[in-house]
Amino acid sequence: MSGALKHIFGVPGNETLSGHPYYTLGVRSFIFYELIGSDLIAQLKEVAKIHLHYNQNKYNEFRHFIITFHDNMFECIAKEFEIKVENIVAYEKTQEMLNELTKLHK
Repeated sequence: MSGALKHIFGVPGNETLSGHPYYTLGVRSFIFYELIGSDLIAQLKEVAKIHLHYNQNKYNEFRHFIITFHDNMFECIAKEFEIKVENIVAYEKTQEMLNELTKLHK
């Protein structure tokens, strides 16, 4: 993620995805999406309007990415998103990934 504004990781998973509002838009499990015309970006803009130096154009740079997994869904609002493919055992990389996310939000 580059220029991350917000990220969410958690439910729904594969078995409950049909209860999520994006399911009606065609979101299914095990796929990477970019949501154009994002309601989440619109909500963030609405919240930010009270800021003294609010700039609506700042939000035009952000994109809404969604990755659906078996047990979870990952969403992020960022300027760009990069996926790195590595041949590793997932638990060996967990701490490194958490450290990267922490650095992005400092």
